[in-house]
Amino acid sequence: YARLKKTAEDNELTEGNRCYTLQGAEYGVYADESCTDQKAVLKTDANGETTAVELAPGNYYVKEKQAPFGYRLNTNVCDSGSGEDCCGRSKGYTGVE
Repeated sequence: YARLKKTAEDNELTEGNRCYTLQGAEYGVYADESCTDQKAVLKTDANGETTAVELAPGNYYVKEKQAPFGYRLNTNVCDSGSGEDCCGRSKGYTGVE
C-alpha cells in the first residue's frame, strides 16, 4: 500500500490562513526513478492525507504533480525505500508506507 501526508514547512504562516490549503495536492507513484512508469496517483484531503492505494511489493518513487492552493510545486523525486520520511519533513511531505 502507498499513502502520503503532506505537511507545511511553516505551520505558523499556513495554519488557519485561507491563502494556503493542503487539499488538492496530487502525487504520482512510479516504479522508476525517472518517473515515467506511473503506478498510482495520490490526492490529498484538507488534512494533507491521502487514502491508501494498493501496490505490488517493491520500491517506488513519488513526485508531486500538482501543488495545492498557495504552495509551490515540489519537483523532488522521493525514494520510498530510503527508510526515512519521504524527502524529509522540510520538503513538504512525509513517507509512503
